[in-house]
Order: sequence, then structure tokens, then C-alpha cells
Amino acid sequence: MDTARLRPRTAAPAAWLAAQPHPALDRRRRLIETCRAELAWARADWLEAAGAAEGWPEACLPHEQAAARLVELWGHLHPLEDRLRQGVARLRARRRAGWPSPSTLADLQRQRRARRTLWRAFLAAARDYRDRRADAEGVIPITYTLLTMA
Repeated sequence: MDTARLRPRTAAPAAWLAAQPHPALDRRRRLIETCRAELAWARADWLEAAGAAEGWPEACLPHEQAAARLVELWGHLHPLEDRLRQGVARLRARRRAGWPSPSTLADLQRQRRARRTLWRAFLAAARDYRDRRADAEGVIPITYTLLTMA
């Protein structure tokens, strides 16, 4: 497809993005839902500009690529955090029952190391998205207090 004939792509309006996630969501979920809305806007904008679905990932603006990376990292981090919560509950139950739990403890330690690595990558991707989004419009769509979390 000849992209030279297409109209320039536009970033999603900050006010529209801020209105997308439900206000009751926690900060991480709001950020992820904002990124998903950003990607939905990107795809709709591409379909309007090009009239065809192929080629839209390559035509993503830099902040949309950062949003896609953030959503992908969340896809790895979220299930791991869920397994950690279940593992901690299982370990506590085993200890209360007086059962040995060396494998459970080793699993939790391994999962915590993996989570630590993913969490650092997630925070870096969130910073990257924030910076690129600010460059796109000069406005940050939502408050990113997530980046101050440990």
C-alpha cells in the first residue's frame, strides 16, 4: 500500500483517552485500559485513513508502539502476579496445617524474581509511554502516579 497518499495519522485526543477507563479502576488498570483505548483509536484511525486493515501495526505512532509494549508486558506480569497471590495463600495454608512446603516456597521465590524483572520492565515501558504521549500532544492523558510506586 502506498502510504505517501494517506492522510497524516492523528493521536487520540487526551480528553477522549482520559474518559475511557472506568474511574474506579486502580492506577495500573487505568493505565492499561488507556493504552488499550489508544490502540483502538490507532486501529480505527488507520482504517479510516487507509481503508484496509493490513499495515496498521507498522503505521503506529511512537506513543502507540509504546502503548502496545506496555499492554504486552502487562499480559506477562498480570498472570504471574495472580500465580504469586495463589502461591502465597497455598503456602500459608500448608504452614497452618503443619505440612512441609519446600517446593511451594521455591516456586514463590522463583516467581518473585521473575515478577521483579517484569515489574522493572513494566515501569520502564510506562515511563516510555508517558514521555512519548507527552511528545505527541504535549499533554499527559492521565496522572501517572504509578511510576512512583515501588
